[in-house]
Amino acid sequence: MCSATAAAFAALKEEYQFWTALISASAAILSGMQTFMNQGQRAREHKTVAAKFGELGSLSEIASLRPIDETAGQSLLSEIQTKWAAIQAEAPTLRASIIRQIEAERASMN
Repeated sequence: MCSATAAAFAALKEEYQFWTALISASAAILSGMQTFMNQGQRAREHKTVAAKFGELGSLSEIASLRPIDETAGQSLLSEIQTKWAAIQAEAPTLRASIIRQIEAERASMN
């Protein structure tokens, strides 16, 4: 700790020293947790995967609007399934608590 900080800390009353130390330690712990959890990167990954699923949905909608024969339909379905599996494989995992929350919301809708 630098001497100016130590002097300022020593000048505080004992009660304020405790609260100042507690707040400082809490800030350091929370900062470390935020860095460890890397929420920004996870959010970007989810956004990227959501965009890819959106593109896949658009492909499905376009395919449903035009008449196709059975062979072309099977080929398109196979392409959609392949893309779906690839997107699913690169998607970030969800925490179990989030999955339970989504399932509870779905159950309450029915």
